[in-house]
Formats: sequence, C-alpha cells, structure tokens
Amino acid sequence: MPPFYSRTTGLTGKVDRWQDIDYFPPGFYLLHARLAPIGQPPLPDGTDEHAFHMKIMYGLTPCTETSVYDFWALARDFCVGEEEVDEFLYRCRRPSCKKTSTRLIFFSVAHKRSRK
Repeated sequence: MPPFYSRTTGLTGKVDRWQDIDYFPPGFYLLHARLAPIGQPPLPDGTDEHAFHMKIMYGLTPCTETSVYDFWALARDFCVGEEEVDEFLYRCRRPSCKKTSTRLIFFSVAHKRSRK
C-alpha cells in the first residue's frame, strides 16, 4: 500500500481499493475511490463506515487552441482539517500539469463522516 494511505488512514497490509467513474462527455468525470481492509465490502444496509472514501472531479475546458483548464476538486472523509494532507494532494497533482499545457485549478474539501 502506498505510504500516503497507510499514514492517513491507519490501514496496514493488504487493502481493497475500488474506483468507479461516472463520465459525462465531453469533458467532465467523477471518480469515486474507496479504500478498506481487505474483504470488507459495504454492509447490506449500504453503510460503509469501515472504509475511507474520496470523490475526485475532473472538469476540462479549452483555454487556448493548445491548452486546457483542468478543474480538479477532491473531497474525502478522512484527515479532515489537516492542511498538510491538502498540500500533499495538491503537490501530487501539480507535476502532471507542468508536463502539459494544462492550467490547474484545485479545490479540496474534507468532510466528516457521520458515525452512529
């Protein structure tokens, strides 16, 4: 498991990681990511409190004839309020933009999960 996930979630060893994408042509998609201890799917009632979730929105729109704006937003239900994690996620995305003609516009939102 990448060190980022073990450090921010406390999970160790093998995990199940799911990613589902909703694509909306021509330039928007929403990535739903889930990380959980291996073999622990969401419960039959739909709750999933033992997992960690991220939703990542990618919105691409032309800027010039050779470049695009990349509107990238991330929401997560772990490490809420930890600016160091926000900064790490921003830095991870930034290098891919320097290699292309993409101008990154980044938003990060952390939300607390509701616990029963």
